[in-house]
Amino acid sequence: MIAPHPDDLEIFCGGTVIKHVRGGDRVIEILATDGQKGSLLSFLRGWKPSQQLARRRREEAERSASFLGVELRALGLMDRELTVPPLQEALKRESPDLIYAPDPEFTFYSHPDHLTAGRAAAPFRPIRFYHTTRPNLRVDIREVLKEKKRAIKLHRSQWSVWGLTFPLRGRRISTPFEEFRELR
Repeated sequence: MIAPHPDDLEIFCGGTVIKHVRGGDRVIEILATDGQKGSLLSFLRGWKPSQQLARRRREEAERSASFLGVELRALGLMDRELTVPPLQEALKRESPDLIYAPDPEFTFYSHPDHLTAGRAAAPFRPIRFYHTTRPNLRVDIREVLKEKKRAIKLHRSQWSVWGLTFPLRGRRISTPFEEFRELR
């Protein structure tokens, strides 16, 4: 599982991850960036990085990974400056049986870190792209939706950001299904 930022795993495929863990699968999250530009204040200041925010987001990611039963591999790369090689190296090291990553062809939301993470994972198979506009796989997460929301809420530093883009009561987080574009 590649997560460009702390909280992406939980928001976009947290329910599916919970189902994998409950099914006995070993789940590894490759957390690409440290999240130091991931706040409303950072955005208002022209994406100015904050080491304090990076530390806080790392702690939140660690708590969430522990809650979910996921092994965390934090690369600590800079937000908005992600490149393909370190992600591909991490994937080769882990040699996963199945990869989850953001869809590099997502046409609506063009965050550079999401697109780069998806491009890095695209050559590997099998893969399930999350945050996609072309799903061909739907996972029912009704039985684990409460746990998914709890994992999301562990990322307290992002609550002001989600208030603008991903409200906790909104469709993206409270939907009983997660959708993926699966390639074998």
